[in-house]
Formats: sequence, C-alpha cells, structure tokens
Amino acid sequence: MDFEGSLRIAAEAPAIWQALLDPQSLIACTPEIESLTAVEPGREYEGLATVQFGSQRLSFPLRARWVELEPERYGRLAAVIVAAGHQLKLHLHVTLTADGGQQTDLQWQAALIRPTRSDDESPSLLWQLAANLARQRLEGFTRCLKASLESGQSSVNSEQ
Repeated sequence: MDFEGSLRIAAEAPAIWQALLDPQSLIACTPEIESLTAVEPGREYEGLATVQFGSQRLSFPLRARWVELEPERYGRLAAVIVAAGHQLKLHLHVTLTADGGQQTDLQWQAALIRPTRSDDESPSLLWQLAANLARQRLEGFTRCLKASLESGQSSVNSEQ
C-alpha cells in the first residue's frame, strides 16, 4: 500500500531534520511508540510499539534504518515491524525543500509492504487495519512535528 503527504512548516530545514533523527521527538509525535533507542545515532533505531484494538493490546518490536541520507534535504528510511506473526516493511522517503526563509516544505512518500503475501491473496482485515493505521500515524506524526517545531516545544531546537 502506497501513500504520501506534504505540509509547509514554519521552521528551517536543519531544525526539522534534527527532529526527524531524534528518538525523543519521534516518540513525542507517535503515541504508539513506547520506546526507541538509537542503535547508531542519526542512522538506526530499535524499539517497541503498542497498538490498542478494542480490548486487545498488541505490542511489537520495530527496527528502522535511514538507508540513504542527504542531511537537511532527503532521507530514505526502511523499517521492519513484526506484528501478529507477520513481518511488515515500511519504506519512507522524506524530502525537505527550504524556501530561503523560515519556511520548509516537508514531503513524504511511504510504501507499506507485507512480504509474506502472495500476489493472488486478498488483503486480510488485519493487513487493512495495519495499512490504515500506518497512513494515519504518518499523517499525524507530520502534523505533530509541525506543531511542536512551530511552537518551539520540539525536544530538538534549531540552535543545536
């Protein structure tokens, strides 16, 4: 499943980029992430996420790595999540375009891939829920990131 989004943030690209690489900023804007540790700071992370489905609470490990980085301009992230016995892969492309002032456009494109699915297999309800949740969380994350940077409450500030 592919999805994308974009928004303009009243912040400079270096501040946005630092927030994208900071585990605390990621946790603050993604309520499902319980823990996130930098295995290799600015490059690779591992953690634990929890999702509530009705009365069921599902926890699953996650691992993410920036496989391509052009600091303050572009990054490609590959993440692996193991949920309900299924391995899900998320490929995320993030592009920052500064306007020369205090505004930066953030564009993202994501693909959620379930490698164990055969071409003739119809998507399961669990898969559809996971894909919808991923899309909603990415949209929510970018809105939260925008709000925290614009209010100056991000755990990473532009002076670092």
